[in-house]
Amino acid sequence: MYKSIFYYGAVKIAPTSNYLSSNLIIKVSSAKKAFKHKFILQKSVVINSLDAKDLKEYRLLAGNNNPFMEDAKTVELVFSEQVQDFELNISYCLRFKINGKWETNRITPNWTELGLYSPWYPYFDKALVTYRLTIDIIDNYELISIGALSKNKKYKLKHDMPTISILLLIAKKFLTIEDEPSYIKVRYPHHIKKDFAKFISIESKNLYQSLKELLGKPTRSDSIDFVVADRDKAGGYVRDGLIVIQNIKDYEAKKERYIYWLAHELAHLWWYKADTNSWEDWLNESYAEYYSFMVLEEVLGEDYLSKKIEEKREISADLPPIRDILRTDDKAYNVLYHKGFLLLYDLANMVGQDKFQAFSKTFSQLTEYDTEIWLNSLRNSFNDCVYNFAMRKLEE
Repeated sequence: MYKSIFYYGAVKIAPTSNYLSSNLIIKVSSAKKAFKHKFILQKSVVINSLDAKDLKEYRLLAGNNNPFMEDAKTVELVFSEQVQDFELNISYCLRFKINGKWETNRITPNWTELGLYSPWYPYFDKALVTYRLTIDIIDNYELISIGALSKNKKYKLKHDMPTISILLLIAKKFLTIEDEPSYIKVRYPHHIKKDFAKFISIESKNLYQSLKELLGKPTRSDSIDFVVADRDKAGGYVRDGLIVIQNIKDYEAKKERYIYWLAHELAHLWWYKADTNSWEDWLNESYAEYYSFMVLEEVLGEDYLSKKIEEKREISADLPPIRDILRTDDKAYNVLYHKGFLLLYDLANMVGQDKFQAFSKTFSQLTEYDTEIWLNSLRNSFNDCVYNFAMRKLEE
């Protein structure tokens, strides 16, 4: 388990050549001393040099244990003595077009999207990261990221608040829709049609305002950046105040579905702090699902909500327990999105909607949380009966 990681150095990206190279100094803080430490990198990586004090050797291992990083390999660092905090110097390059199953991360001439799913930088498991990077993008492409971003000849990227990943979104040119009120901005690559970006801009405003009325301001930021990704798979995700969402060409034919999708991704501005790589992710996904339906009831009506709850009960009938479900399990999506939602919905009906709403609003503002913290908060806010109900629902 790693407590924090700081990255400093230079990155060069050539979208037309599907190529990235990097020279980094990485300051690693681990939870305990060990002879061996591991990180994950995209599987095409070629390491030119790697060094650290008391480093005996490093080994390249096939595969890794992260369910979302199938296109990555493990690098094992072997030290001559047990170390807890250390500084790593690494130079490497990699080349790939589109990552496998998820097709989220890619380096291509029209669209480059680099993040966790094909880790382009040394990723230490579950660690929060800060960084100061110089990024050189060949052929004068534009870059969007999280954190402070400036450009002279090269981009300077700084993020001093711990976050879960280093995200780079690159296109030849980005266009922007920023209607009043100006806290919502939608950006999209210039070569794709603006229709879906305009749809996001219009529909997200009322959804966001409704969520704010329920949960207060998001803990990270009260302004929202949407970026429409030039891909037709893998959905969306949230990094701090930035929501990345795939381009949808037929949204008019399935408008209801995509309003729901926007609501769910917006809800992740509040629900994102549990571990995403384990069953604890149910707190993120189930709560985002619950609150998306709370605001959708206003937009699409009570009949819509009743119909969806009935569907969720049918889907959840024979699913495995929420507790300990592997994120790689074929049924994990249904467990987190449907069964977890029903746990929260039934709990709200048990204690009363207003009381559950007040509890959840307070809980969402915590700096970090997991199921144990949630259960203890339930017991302290309500009683043992409510606690036991939630425990039973997690395990049945």
